[in-house]
Amino acid sequence: MSADQTLMVVHAHPDDEVPTTGGTLAKYAARGVRTVLITCTNGDQGDGADGAKPGDPAHDPSAVAAQRVRELQASAAHLNISHLELLDYPDSGVGGWPRNQDPANFSNQPLASVASRIAELIRQYRPDVVVTYAQNGMSSHPDHVRTHEATMAALEQVAADAIDPTVYFTALARSRLQALHDAATGQDQWLPPIEIGTDDALITTYVDISSHIDAKVEALRAHNSQADATALMRLLGNRNGPGLTRESFIRVRERAACIYVETDLFPVEKKVQRQQ
Repeated sequence: MSADQTLMVVHAHPDDEVPTTGGTLAKYAARGVRTVLITCTNGDQGDGADGAKPGDPAHDPSAVAAQRVRELQASAAHLNISHLELLDYPDSGVGGWPRNQDPANFSNQPLASVASRIAELIRQYRPDVVVTYAQNGMSSHPDHVRTHEATMAALEQVAADAIDPTVYFTALARSRLQALHDAATGQDQWLPPIEIGTDDALITTYVDISSHIDAKVEALRAHNSQADATALMRLLGNRNGPGLTRESFIRVRERAACIYVETDLFPVEKKVQRQQ
């Protein structure tokens, strides 16, 4: 692989780049692939100083956004990301919050407008591979869902320019999540909920990130103002824990007939036969 190959990953918030794609970004960067990260929001509804939550008098959205962008830049450096693109839309907040109704939020932006911005970046970088969320955004977060919608719409826009990258959705295999829960040692240990997992039969691709766990942990550490990132960092402290040495994806095309599991996102892929 060389710098004439490009991997583009589209995420919603600062810190989203690490849990499901951090190791993959670091792996391909180490191989000489140009890596592009698009982050759609400024994360201003994240944790503020001393853990202040949105709605708390101590929560200053503008200060939170500035802090999270600095953290994102540090994370990108740890993952050796070639190009960081910030769309800087306001964070919509977690689903069900009153903040969701603000028309300025990312999830309420006109789809065509957001898609056009992402399409322009696709035209600029001409990626071989694009990674984003599946339809439910994994967690049904409004900004994750909008990221999926806008990225897929952008890909439709660039098709007329003969730009046709391979597309993958991020995924957490349900068996991986179950193994993490089975291995939990304490009642108060944070774990990703099993409900966000994907049926193993739908996973088409597992990328071995065992040589890049340290980069992933350091990228998470860069986001230490956020409670979720700190909790995940503790989980990743067990470098060889169940399911932590691979990141999993769903190849958008041809997955229904796929009897093989890929081990590489790029066209010259290594395959192993799927276990029945």
